[in-house]
Amino acid sequence: MRGRKTLLLAALVSILPAALSGCSKKSSPTPFITADRGAAQENSPAPPLAVQLKDAKFNETLRLIERDEHTGLNRRMRIEWRGGLTCLVDCDDLGRPRRATIYYPKAEAAKGGSKSDVEDLGSQPFLVTDRAVYRKILFQADGSTLAEDTLYFKDQTIKEIMVRSGADMVVTCYARESRVEAVRTYDGKTGRLIGEMVFSKANRRDSLLVKEGAARARRDIFNEDGSRKLSFVYDEEKVVEVLLWHNDGVTLLEKLTRGYSSTTSTVYENGKAICRRSKQSDGSMQVVHFDASGKESFKQTWKELPDSLPADKQGVVSDGYYLSAVEDLLASADGKKRDVEFYPGGKSVRKVRIFMTSNWSPYEDKTFDEDGTLTAYTSYGEPQYTTVDLLPSLTEEARKVQAKDDSDALVAAEKLVPAGLSPIATIESFNPPPRGKERSPAFKLD
Repeated sequence: MRGRKTLLLAALVSILPAALSGCSKKSSPTPFITADRGAAQENSPAPPLAVQLKDAKFNETLRLIERDEHTGLNRRMRIEWRGGLTCLVDCDDLGRPRRATIYYPKAEAAKGGSKSDVEDLGSQPFLVTDRAVYRKILFQADGSTLAEDTLYFKDQTIKEIMVRSGADMVVTCYARESRVEAVRTYDGKTGRLIGEMVFSKANRRDSLLVKEGAARARRDIFNEDGSRKLSFVYDEEKVVEVLLWHNDGVTLLEKLTRGYSSTTSTVYENGKAICRRSKQSDGSMQVVHFDASGKESFKQTWKELPDSLPADKQGVVSDGYYLSAVEDLLASADGKKRDVEFYPGGKSVRKVRIFMTSNWSPYEDKTFDEDGTLTAYTSYGEPQYTTVDLLPSLTEEARKVQAKDDSDALVAAEKLVPAGLSPIATIESFNPPPRGKERSPAFKLD
């Protein structure tokens, strides 16, 4: 045994200068000094084995390469990695990897053994018989793109298996008891996770990830009865929406959308949007209401109610807010839209702007004192870009009309109803799971 080890060491040391620069590349010829060149060419054919020592960043301790003695192309490789993993590689006629088998570390290596890589090679360095398989890889014709990829537990049951399905990679993952734990689909070029189905120990569906565009995906979370209860929408890796579902798993209850500086909540009734609310940076709450056809009908602005405001000045208030403004988003029967502003407390109309058409110009402004007296009346846009004072043209009787009796300042009762003023949940409060790690579509051995 000692003699065989010595011979092997001598053989490996003698071929050390013939290291290759890559898996499918021919090695550079062994350098000779002038006096020895003729004798070496006559008596010593090119050795079939070469040792390659890579930089530390490759995490390799040794690479042994068997080359075709005629073409110089790689036929087989053995790679030793730090940590004890061993990889055997078979190459095709062009010297590119076609199959790789990776083995778990030997028992003594796992326990901190100190045997050298050269001592472990034995007389058949491209044969491993006493170690469990960790991973098996089949390559596509380019020698790096994965065609099939199987990982094993130490007891040699399958941990996961990857196969190509069209342009995508489909990975089936197994638990220790050999049940299917998850099925994941990755983009075959980028490696991004584009689909995933995760199963519980009871073999029910826990979650489902589906692609919703070039960068977007949605993950559905399911109840024990199989109904959908929650969904997360991703843009790239960031969660931008959370969907809450009715017990039937089909009817939407609420949608939380991440904005630039806040979260917006859209509330649904029988699957139809009824209002959309958002907290503004100044502390106010905006609530957009929808009509029966799903169109945005009007918008309320609610501001925080001052603690010092007397009760006799409080009008439309709710949950610590008062109604500050109501803005029409759809024209009324007369073809006009109105924006009404209230004094603090939401009791008295402060100002009303009347848009004469669906455009933002021309319009009229009426301003009222807190007691309801008309104090200003102007028009803008006719003639273009001009403001006209209309108050002098009113009759004395018209000037005395109080805000509560002015048809332009009247607000329909349904637009005064407080709704959606409860605190808006944040997306983070639902502990959204990550979209999922990418999986490389290639495994390079050069």
